[in-house]
Amino acid sequence: MSARGGGAGPGQAGQQPMDPQLAQFIEQERHKAVFNELVSKLTDICWDKCVGTPSTRLSGSEQSCLSNCAARFLDSSQVVMAKFTKG
Repeated sequence: MSARGGGAGPGQAGQQPMDPQLAQFIEQERHKAVFNELVSKLTDICWDKCVGTPSTRLSGSEQSCLSNCAARFLDSSQVVMAKFTKG
């Protein structure tokens, strides 16, 4: 059964459609999981690229690098998502 509650797939005959509120909740949780995965990936990539030895404070160049890295990562993610949604 899909999150939208449509159709009966294999092994689903006789099951009732999913409650719309539950389907919405599941979709929201899926979006949260995707967002958290994106943030984790961005953190790993940009930290490895921009921060040499961890200390109590980030240097100005590290801050600038992290900011630019995050912006480029988000830009490229948007381009990829746009390509996938266009088909």
